[in-house]
Amino acid sequence: GRIACAEKCLERNLSFEDLPPGGSIIVLGKQRNLVSALRSVMDFFVEESCGQCVPCREGCYRLLHFVEKMEKGEKVTRKELNRYLELGTTMQNSSKCGLGQSASNVFVSMLDYFEEKMVKIQN
Repeated sequence: GRIACAEKCLERNLSFEDLPPGGSIIVLGKQRNLVSALRSVMDFFVEESCGQCVPCREGCYRLLHFVEKMEKGEKVTRKELNRYLELGTTMQNSSKCGLGQSASNVFVSMLDYFEEKMVKIQN
């Protein structure tokens, strides 16, 4: 899945039929730590990956490692952040199954919306 900001979705009606099979909606309040929420999602994908294809197996592990760096408040370079976003795109395009193809979606979309709140960029 992807992240949807409330400000951009206030006019949207949601129903069970709007969700793909196995889909879900997770609502996060303003007090919720975004990095912690992302950590939960990445923990899920690392656990659920069957490990048969390299993009999913290694991609999930590496994205989780990056999220752990964010949790610790470690600074990263813009180049490093871009490398992880590219990894997410590689996972979407080359994983063998739907799980691997969607595993990086939340990572990529959360950073699209909330990068400045989640990542400390080195100058």
